[in-house]
Amino acid sequence: MNELASTLIDAGYPNLDLFEDEWLNYMNKRLKQLKALSTNEWHVLLASLWLLPLTALALQFKGFKWTQSFLQSRLSDHANLSKDEDSSLQNQKELATARSVARMVSVASNYGPYRANCLKKSLVTCSLLARRGIKTELRIGVNNDSLDFKAHAWVEIRGMHMLNDGMEENYYRVIL
Repeated sequence: MNELASTLIDAGYPNLDLFEDEWLNYMNKRLKQLKALSTNEWHVLLASLWLLPLTALALQFKGFKWTQSFLQSRLSDHANLSKDEDSSLQNQKELATARSVARMVSVASNYGPYRANCLKKSLVTCSLLARRGIKTELRIGVNNDSLDFKAHAWVEIRGMHMLNDGMEENYYRVIL
């Protein structure tokens, strides 16, 4: 018996066929989810898979301002940013697009080879949305009420949170 098999048995999988069945079911479910993605979602997912590590490198070697400027200038050169006073239908379409983009960036971060933190995901989300002509606000907040200093970044569109549940304002004081 190999080491993996003994570890699985110790973890409560006495029947390795059961573990294999669970793993296959899990992978089938994930593959079905990937197959269900639209062409636009695939484009965002693939772009996110390379933009997230690129953003990490740029932040490390060039800093925040340069990285933010680079992403905005390179990816939104031809974007016609929407105005704040658009029709209700246009706003709904933009919010649906924004949620889809934010979801794909999160999928790329959670399941791709590079695990990004909130700042990198927010920068990539902002740049991909700018490319689609959607005006965003990058927010960065701090919480120093506890013993540990904490910071968090998120994306807002017309005051709505795209990457999180919107509880940031309760815990973080916005500094940017």
